[in-house]
Amino acid sequence: MHELYVKWKARTFLLIDVPPMHRSPGGKAIGIDEERYTTWNTELLLQAKSFAKATSKASIYVVSSYVIISDILDNPASYGLSDYIEEEVSDKEDWEPDVGRSEEENQKSLWEDDIHLSTAGHRIFADRLWNIFGP
Repeated sequence: MHELYVKWKARTFLLIDVPPMHRSPGGKAIGIDEERYTTWNTELLLQAKSFAKATSKASIYVVSSYVIISDILDNPASYGLSDYIEEEVSDKEDWEPDVGRSEEENQKSLWEDDIHLSTAGHRIFADRLWNIFGP
């Protein structure tokens, strides 16, 4: 960020932390733990605060995809999603997103594949960003 600030005179920065990948279908399949993500996100926030303090002319925004995606996973019905994927991942080792599901079920899933958000997931995430930064 420092180079963007000095060389290119950037003054507004939006940082998005790492989502809870341990809760993704791929993360669940390989059994990764939460600590690596919370540690990274904590350090990102500390560095952003330090940069903001050192560069008074810059605006730094940190959005927590970790919090947003966790909220969606904890409350899928409130976002019009099913928790189908988390249930399937716990039951099957070789999870495939589109196998045996209707188009309607696919539109209600948070995950497109093992690690990527679906269109519905991206839409919800974008709506949350809009609620933060919109008009």
